[in-house]
Amino acid sequence: MVDQTALAHALDSVRAAQPRAVVSSHLPPIHDCLDRVTRTLATTPSADPVPGVTQAELEALLAGFEPGSPDPATTDEELHHVH
Repeated sequence: MVDQTALAHALDSVRAAQPRAVVSSHLPPIHDCLDRVTRTLATTPSADPVPGVTQAELEALLAGFEPGSPDPATTDEELHHVH
């Protein structure tokens, strides 16, 4: 839930400051496209929500980061195939 007027005012303030770059904790650094990015951000309150992942999906994703873990694209058959 977002106050669209307050969001528009905050985005206008950022544009008015004319920063050379914007660094955020939730977005990649913004260089040379501030107007496009702020226009897009202004539409987010009316955008469809992004579905979250389930606990099982999150655990599978995190397991893929473990050292020595198989490639997540590898099938069970490939894992058990003996050369």
